[in-house]
Amino acid sequence: MLSNTSYSQNSNINNPDNFITNVTNLALIEIQKTIESGNMDLESINIVVDNYILPHVDFFKTTKLTAGKNWKNASEEQKKALIKAFRNTLIKTYRSAFSLISKNTKIKVLPYRGEATSSDAVIKSFIQQNNGKQIQINYRLTRHGNTWKIYDVSIEGMWLIESYRNQFNNEIHSNGINSLIEKLDKIHK
Repeated sequence: MLSNTSYSQNSNINNPDNFITNVTNLALIEIQKTIESGNMDLESINIVVDNYILPHVDFFKTTKLTAGKNWKNASEEQKKALIKAFRNTLIKTYRSAFSLISKNTKIKVLPYRGEATSSDAVIKSFIQQNNGKQIQINYRLTRHGNTWKIYDVSIEGMWLIESYRNQFNNEIHSNGINSLIEKLDKIHK
């Protein structure tokens, strides 16, 4: 069961751990409602991802960091196409993660230990599964005005950007950035 705290889109967004608590619990509550209604299908997961996760992700920064040194050599058109293609890959990742949630899944977000004025933060959390197993999920955040955006996620110590960076670099070096975009696009058709 979740804590008695009420979550909303506007709760103390200046504090990065409160931001992650808010975002993850709103998504979790919606997924658990869907499970309880018996309508847990791909479309229901898509709605939760679209409404509760995607608005809080900085796809530009995620893609730029994943492309690494190759980013500066890409044209503006290639950058836009790569962001779009990689965004679809990340959406698929979020959807598969949500399919593992049960009606008894709990999320614990640890307190933020960094500077309050920082423009970058790492927030640690744990997902408690039915079988008692805890999965550690960490988030890298960047400040956007008065709120935060997620730009990297780590599951059990494997950071998403780091994981994809090697794949991106190998494909770009072998076949060019357009080939990478085409391959990412083909995955989602």
